[in-house]
Amino acid sequence: MDFDFKPVKSLGQNFLLDMNIAGKIVREANIGPHDLVIEIGPGMGALTMHIAGKPGWLVAVEIDARLARMLAQSLQGFSCWTILQQDILKLDLRSGIMEGVIREAKNGCLGECPDPLFEGEKGSRGIKVIANLPYYITTPVIMKFFEEAPRVPDLMLLMVQREVADRLAAVPGTKAYGALSIAAQVRMQIKKIMNVPPSCFRPTPGVDSCVIRFEARREPLFPMPDPSLYFRIVKAAFGQRRKTLANALTNAPDMGMDRQQISMLLAKADIDPVRRGESLSPAEFGMIAQQYASWQQYARTGEQSHESEA
Repeated sequence: MDFDFKPVKSLGQNFLLDMNIAGKIVREANIGPHDLVIEIGPGMGALTMHIAGKPGWLVAVEIDARLARMLAQSLQGFSCWTILQQDILKLDLRSGIMEGVIREAKNGCLGECPDPLFEGEKGSRGIKVIANLPYYITTPVIMKFFEEAPRVPDLMLLMVQREVADRLAAVPGTKAYGALSIAAQVRMQIKKIMNVPPSCFRPTPGVDSCVIRFEARREPLFPMPDPSLYFRIVKAAFGQRRKTLANALTNAPDMGMDRQQISMLLAKADIDPVRRGESLSPAEFGMIAQQYASWQQYARTGEQSHESEA
């Protein structure tokens, strides 16, 4: 690794140097020949080199052009790899993770454009995300995969700030519980794998880190036909944590409902309006989302009837 490399502070670059830790993380992913492995922010390549030695297809997404070129040199001699010199938050995943990666690679990449049928029939591949995430984009990256992509990754192994790991694994009624906890737990099973001290990084961060494992649930906790609607309600409920659920939802501009309508909505969902968002389970938010979807459908039907009469 090039220790003369000057990190860009605004990109939150704290490079993992401990190759033993990197190896443990990659082994935890159990990468198979049908897996598409997306590494976010590979940096100096500690995780990258372990991933490249496994079967499957590696796609490294690196915003820093200097690091992208260095990684391309390091990966010579390996097969089935792609480097996207791109901001992960700008990668369009709305048509699917694999589809978004291939589309971006066709616009320009280092290495090869991923073959959607590599070593297996389409649909048989697994999608795994591995990352030592810059702390300032941890939440946006996690929410992007949960909200934007129609299919969540099969597995995610993320190095995050220890405080964020606590939030991800938090239960209702605790201070750490919030929108991020719900977003993660509603579609994934979460497990803390290991704590990683600051001494394993350069530059040395001022906080402890934790590797956390997300594994896609085989069966959802509850039906979620419209994830964006569900998360809109969750974000509204936690937008004003000290307010009751009724007040928080009434004050949320994205809801488009007055106080009386909110009260009726919560009554139909069998939720006490004086509760606060942090006391609700993911399933209870699902009940609210179901009633909200019905209300939206009723409102649209009413508008159409009014227009036809006019």
